[in-house]
Amino acid sequence: MIVVSGTFVAVYVTSKAREVAADIVTGVVHGVPVSMKYRWLSLYNVWMGYMAAVVLLTLILGLAAWQIGANVSDANVRLFAYLCAAYGGTAFIGASIRAVSQLVFHRALLREVGVEGER
Repeated sequence: MIVVSGTFVAVYVTSKAREVAADIVTGVVHGVPVSMKYRWLSLYNVWMGYMAAVVLLTLILGLAAWQIGANVSDANVRLFAYLCAAYGGTAFIGASIRAVSQLVFHRALLREVGVEGER
């Protein structure tokens, strides 16, 4: 149950991070153009917060499932808990890689747009 509810939370937070990423990339929030300063602030204050939450949540889910598996006596429950821990661990690795790669992309994009805007 922990993994299922945690997965829904992670998916919701990821969707919020995607919305902020779209604002950062396009430079438009709710139909209104925003400044480069706002886009940089959104990247570091909002988007990174969402992504950090996803990364930490998936890590906590994996570790919680691992602890459940380590402390039960029924073999079937232990197997299921370890499978959930593997799911959480895989999600943690994927979220970490995605967060770093998207951060590199967004920073490069904002730098490029900022340089072009100065010309």
